[in-house]
Amino acid sequence: MTKKNIMPVVVLTVICIVVAALLSVVNMLTAPIIKENAERKVQESLYEVFPDADGFDKIDLAGISGKPGTVTEAYADRAGGGYVVVVQTSTSYTSGEKMSVSIGINNDLKIIGIKLNAYSETKDFGKESYPKKFVGLGSEDINLNDDELLVSGVTYSSKAFKSAVKDALNFVTVLGGGSVEIPLADRVAALLPGAVELPLPTDAEATVKAIYSGVGGHAVHAKNESAEIVAAISNDGKTLGVDIISDTEGAGENSVAVKALVTDAAEAAGARIAAIAAKISSTKVVEIDAPDAPDTVNRLFIGEGGYVVETITATQYVARETQALVAIDRSGVILSVELINWTVGHDVYPEENYTDAYVGKTEGTVDGVELVAGATGTAEHLRDSVKGAVSYIGATLKAAAEQLGVQSVSEVVLEGAPATVKRVFASAGAGYVVEVATSTKYVAVETHARVAIGTDGKVASVKLLKWVVGHDVYPEENYADSYNGKDMVSVGGVELVSGATGTAEHLRDAVKDAIVFVTTPEQKAVALLPDTSSVEKLVISDMPEVVKGVYRGNGGFVAEVATSTQYVPVEIHAFVAVDNAGNIMSVELLEWVVGHGVYPPENYTDAYVGKTEGTVDGVELITEATYTSEHLRDAVKAALTVIKGVM
Repeated sequence: MTKKNIMPVVVLTVICIVVAALLSVVNMLTAPIIKENAERKVQESLYEVFPDADGFDKIDLAGISGKPGTVTEAYADRAGGGYVVVVQTSTSYTSGEKMSVSIGINNDLKIIGIKLNAYSETKDFGKESYPKKFVGLGSEDINLNDDELLVSGVTYSSKAFKSAVKDALNFVTVLGGGSVEIPLADRVAALLPGAVELPLPTDAEATVKAIYSGVGGHAVHAKNESAEIVAAISNDGKTLGVDIISDTEGAGENSVAVKALVTDAAEAAGARIAAIAAKISSTKVVEIDAPDAPDTVNRLFIGEGGYVVETITATQYVARETQALVAIDRSGVILSVELINWTVGHDVYPEENYTDAYVGKTEGTVDGVELVAGATGTAEHLRDSVKGAVSYIGATLKAAAEQLGVQSVSEVVLEGAPATVKRVFASAGAGYVVEVATSTKYVAVETHARVAIGTDGKVASVKLLKWVVGHDVYPEENYADSYNGKDMVSVGGVELVSGATGTAEHLRDAVKDAIVFVTTPEQKAVALLPDTSSVEKLVISDMPEVVKGVYRGNGGFVAEVATSTQYVPVEIHAFVAVDNAGNIMSVELLEWVVGHGVYPPENYTDAYVGKTEGTVDGVELITEATYTSEHLRDAVKAALTVIKGVM
């Protein structure tokens, strides 16, 4: 290798070392500042929730028996008037940092003030108004097993909040020398709302005492000689929350015994998910959010080999009459039915291999399964729920195929989809049908639609399945037709519905999410460039890591950029359109992730329009999100540099 060839490598290596060192220094300097700001917010909240305090003394939580896992800090009023307890909690839908709440509690064990310090859930329950509902309440006023104090459409977040508040009240009771016996069912409900108990697997670790199934994951009750916990584990193995019932070490989640139990819980939950996947000969399964599923469908999973549906039937006497896991292949044939629960008043149970009668049945033949003599009502309810599961899957596939104008479609196993994208169906050569749904703090399903997208990345049709708005304003009959022919850029021009602009905007955003999710980078590039029907992906050596691809068309260039951090694999993701003179025409920001929930203003990327490699540094950063916005700006500049080199 010549000296001429070696020198660029040496220079690049030195640059990398210097940049890495600078980043390390920046992180070292800023980490304490970020921590200090978070602590300052908590300190400020103390007087907000307990304004008459004489000052606060921080309580050492180590070794306090009975401390709920949600309690992270506690302070005593120096005048002896009560306490402020800081709790942290989250749900399976948490998009960033945990929900943090400061709660002022007087000596009468009543809440006198409450403040939400941090909230990054994807759905909002009313950050200012909702916490105020708890002022004046005591522990006896908060029942975790009813729907009081919950917000429709934000059930999981409000349940987690409600449970954490009760934890704070119970903790103050313990501080005062009292004792609180929290039923196991309440602990499970607090971590995984709506969870139901499953039979304990015979091969489970001895420490695993019970396992529960709930939307988004499993809860596990585990106990060893030194500790006892309930842990909620997501379907992909992440720990959603831990409730420490007892711990002789007194080290909380850092306790060796607690960590061992969390590991056992994760393994038990993982084994359950693996068992579900095995029912359809799949390596993994993904849970589907199906807003239009029958009431008997509790959970719905999809894998390469088909579907697994958890069905639950109820009567006026029992909330869980039957519970079963129904495995269905992609052609609609039942592979197996695992009966998890069977409750009937007169103690008549099916024979051991009864559910084998369902194997091989389809929607059209399942009615031939005989009922159980002496328990015909229960058996019929089970059969109807199994048929409902098969029918629902078949009807959904048929509707998607009809919308695309093809004989059949195959459902895609989703990974990394936006919250609004619920299901995706594909047909080779025809395109996709994407099922989208939106929600608000008032309703669980605000809009629900199926969006057909052609191979050109444009909307072929939108079928509006549900539209809920409080003031009874509905779109005109052919309103959905206004989406036809739109791509990810032009969809923003679809007019909103007068009198229901919020609902219409949520639908429009969801349709855009659908387009962005299924279209290729080339199709996105075509949508961003004027007078362009096709683009060429350029082969460029030594591109910066943040630049993922560059495309050239008649109207200019488009670069795809993405950044990551040590905390998130995708921090920002954007497409940058540049004209043939090197001026930015637009920046399409597809993803923005920042830990403290600060997002750019709606038209923030307009500041990039007209900028060049030499002037883009003039784009202002976003206060309280300077690092993320700087990373975006640097990525855009890197894209401009690469494009300039190929002009």
